[in-house]
Amino acid sequence: MDRQVRIVELCKAEYAKMLLEKRPEVSTLMPCAWGVYQGDDGMIYISGMNIGLMGKMFGGIMADIMGNRVAEDERTILKNIIVE
Repeated sequence: MDRQVRIVELCKAEYAKMLLEKRPEVSTLMPCAWGVYQGDDGMIYISGMNIGLMGKMFGGIMADIMGNRVAEDERTILKNIIVE
């Protein structure tokens, strides 16, 4: 590869427990992952799945945990690390 790509995975055990007790089949969506890479323009980019939207599409506990709680935590984390 011409560039470095890093995968950053985060998981909050409290959320994981609540979700997996009810929906163990969604374990493949965990932990939440972001790709971090340098673009052709030299800038560093972060990419990831819109976990809030995904959670809301599943409904129920997925909407509560991933669609609301995890999505809000991700917004807070990204807000604190991104410099514009």
